[in-house]
Amino acid sequence: MCELRGLWVLRDTSGEVLFSRRYPSVELRIKALIGDAYVCIPSDAELVRLFRHKTNADIEVTGSCVIELNSMWPLVYTHKSGAFYCAILADCNYSTPQYSLINRPAITACLLLLEDIISLVSPYAPLYKASQFAELHVFLMHALPFGRPIESSKYILKMQIKQGNAILDPLTQKHPAWRPHTFKGRQQLDLTIRESIVCVQYDHPLVADTWSVSGSVLCRAELEGLPEVTAFIVPPASSTPPEINFISVDPCVQAELDPTHSNKFVFVPPLDPFNLCTYGVSRMNRIPLRGFYQMKEISPNVVKILVQLKLDSDTNQFEYCVMHIPFKGRGFISGVQMSPTAGSVALDPSQTMLVWNIGQKFTGKNLEVALPAEISFSNQISNTTLLSSSTSGWLSPPALAATETAALEELRSDPFCTGENTYVKLHFKIVGSNLSGLTVDLKRLSLFPNAKVKAGVEHEICSSDYTIWNSLGQGRMCTSA
Repeated sequence: MCELRGLWVLRDTSGEVLFSRRYPSVELRIKALIGDAYVCIPSDAELVRLFRHKTNADIEVTGSCVIELNSMWPLVYTHKSGAFYCAILADCNYSTPQYSLINRPAITACLLLLEDIISLVSPYAPLYKASQFAELHVFLMHALPFGRPIESSKYILKMQIKQGNAILDPLTQKHPAWRPHTFKGRQQLDLTIRESIVCVQYDHPLVADTWSVSGSVLCRAELEGLPEVTAFIVPPASSTPPEINFISVDPCVQAELDPTHSNKFVFVPPLDPFNLCTYGVSRMNRIPLRGFYQMKEISPNVVKILVQLKLDSDTNQFEYCVMHIPFKGRGFISGVQMSPTAGSVALDPSQTMLVWNIGQKFTGKNLEVALPAEISFSNQISNTTLLSSSTSGWLSPPALAATETAALEELRSDPFCTGENTYVKLHFKIVGSNLSGLTVDLKRLSLFPNAKVKAGVEHEICSSDYTIWNSLGQGRMCTSA
C-alpha cells in the first residue's frame, strides 16, 4: 500500500501546473516520524523548476521513472498524452534510496494509481483546461481521501458516487475481491471479440508475405447481485478452421478448453470491463486487406507512387481506415498531384508524410481503391495553405504549428530507408467481422441465479502493425540461420 504526500499534473511543454493536490495529514505524520530530517514540499512553482531541472524536461521520452527531488524521495512520475503525472510518496527511508526498487511495492502501487488517473484525464488531451480537472478532484476525494488509496477503479467509484450508500449495505454473501460492490440498474452483458493482425507485405516473388493474428474477448457485465455467468466460445463451422495456439484466461475465470469444439468459461464478472481471455491464431490463409505499393524516382526531387488496396473481409464496414505514406530523408513535400479513387489525402504537419483517409467503406469496383500520385520535395518549409482534396490537383504544404526545428527532427533518416527502400503503414478497424471466425454462442449463454439479461456479441479486426513495402525496392525481413 502506498501513501501520497502530494500529486501533480504538469503540461510537458511549458511545465504549467494543470492540477495539484497535497495531503496535510500525511505531512504531519511524516514530520512527526522523521523529526529534524523532515523536508517540506516546496511551492508548485519551485517544484516545477526543480522537476524540469532534474529531468531536463525531456518531453520526447514516454514512460515512468523514480527520482530524488531536493531530498524528497521517491518522486514517481509517468509521461503520457502531453502531460507529466507526478506523485511524492510518504517514504520514511530518506537516507537509503539506493536499495532495489523492487523491494518497494508502494512504488508499483503508485504507478498503478497514476495509470488510473491517466485513463480518467487523457480524453482531454492535448488541450487540458482547468475546468476539466473537476472530475479528478471528485475522483481523488473518493479514491484516496487522506492520501492512501482505498479504491482507484473509475467504474466502481462512479457507481459509488451515483448510487450513494445503496451499494454499501451489509452483504448477505461473501463478495470476491474483484467485485466489492453490487450493481443496480438495467442488466446488460456485452462481449466483444477483438482480433489484432500484424502483417508485412512485400509483393515479391522470392519473399513471402507474413502475418500473425491474436485476439481477446472483452466483457462488460452490468449485472445485479453476484451472478455466475457461463459462456461458450465456439470455432466456425468449417472443414479447415484456424488453429488456436493458446488461450489465457483472466484470474476470475474458470475455463474448460477444447479449441476444436468449444471453450466453456464460468465466471463472476468484475464491475468494470475486463479481458475474459486472450488467444493466438495460426493457419490463417487470408488477410483482410491485400496491398500493393510502388514508388519510383523520376528525379532527385520528384517521385511517383501507386498504392492499391483490395478488401478481403466478410464485411465492408470500417470504423476508420487511414494510410500513412512517409518519405524519409527526402526533404519537405512541396507539392502533390494525385487522383485517389476513394477518400481524401492530406499533408501531415511534419510535411514529410501523406495521410490517405480512405473512409468507412470501400466504394470502388471489386472492393478495390487506388491512389496514384506525383510528389515533389524541397529543402525548406513552405508557409502556404493546405488544400485537402479527393480529386486531381496540387496540394501545397500547410502553415506549421510546430517550429522548423521540430519538423527537422522528423526528418531523421532511417539508415535502411534510402532511395526506393520505403513503405506505407495502414491503420484500420473493421467492425462486424473477425479473422478466426470465433464467436460466442448466445443460445448457450446462461446466468445463475437465472435472470433476464440483454446480451450481445460484437466482432472487430484491428491493425496492430500493417506494413506494405515498395515492390520496386527492398524491404526488411527476417531469415533463418
